[in-house]
Amino acid sequence: MEVKDFSICVAPVIDERIRNIVFYLHPEATVLTDLNGVIIDCNEAYLNLCKCHSINEILGKPASNFINESDFLRIIETLKDNEGEVRNIEITFSDVNGRRFPAEVSANLLRDSSGEVIGIILSIRDISERKKLLETLVREKKMFDALMDSIPDAIYFKDVNSRFIRINRPKAVRLGLKDPEEAVGKTDFDFYNENFAREAYEDEQRIMRTGVPLIGKVEEVKSKDGRVHWVSATKVPIKDENGNIIGLVGISRDITDLKLMEKKLEHACMELEERVNELQRVQEELKRSNRDLENYTYV
Repeated sequence: MEVKDFSICVAPVIDERIRNIVFYLHPEATVLTDLNGVIIDCNEAYLNLCKCHSINEILGKPASNFINESDFLRIIETLKDNEGEVRNIEITFSDVNGRRFPAEVSANLLRDSSGEVIGIILSIRDISERKKLLETLVREKKMFDALMDSIPDAIYFKDVNSRFIRINRPKAVRLGLKDPEEAVGKTDFDFYNENFAREAYEDEQRIMRTGVPLIGKVEEVKSKDGRVHWVSATKVPIKDENGNIIGLVGISRDITDLKLMEKKLEHACMELEERVNELQRVQEELKRSNRDLENYTYV
């Protein structure tokens, strides 16, 4: 397209519709280019983003000096495809010091009073801190996921109605599930017999009401298919930033082998006690026999 004489057709538009509304009041870095991508105006926020002290440092320069050229071409193509509007495209931006950082841009075609396209107006925001935060959250989530699935104990989160929000893989295995996501929205009543599920529910609702955690409770867990195992269960309330209880986290350690050893030890102790009692009876019999023998010899 042929570029018009901006001293005639753009200046009135800028003075009246752009400078007072966008350039001076808009908090985001805003820049105006002609149809060839040459900068013809910007606001103070854009100067700050570019690390420029004066608008004269950037007037007449290609916007691609600051916006990665391939990104700028992508913006132009998107403007053509989206009826002259672009929203929140991620780009790479460079300031005059050579610092490159991620930014987000929205753009519109600028039209004169007759509706003819005379330029492009772009609003740009630095998203480097947001990206760092997102990367940190992603990294922490990966670490949390690894922790959840590496610990052999069953870990689970529940809402205030005792519905599962998330469980780890060891918990999914105990529930007979292939995927931990299958437990989301379900309760203990979906996996265990009525008595155990009811007792667990009452414990959890007491925690929700009082905020008092349950620490190391030994539970005999019976699933609906009749399987039995023992766990040491700890359940702790989760609170929001205002101190309101919004759920709980639970950790259950399987102590079935320990309980079996405990039962074997109890059985061994009982056998030992029986043998001791038997030995005492034998000793008493021997004592009586010796006394009888002594009496006979004396006579």
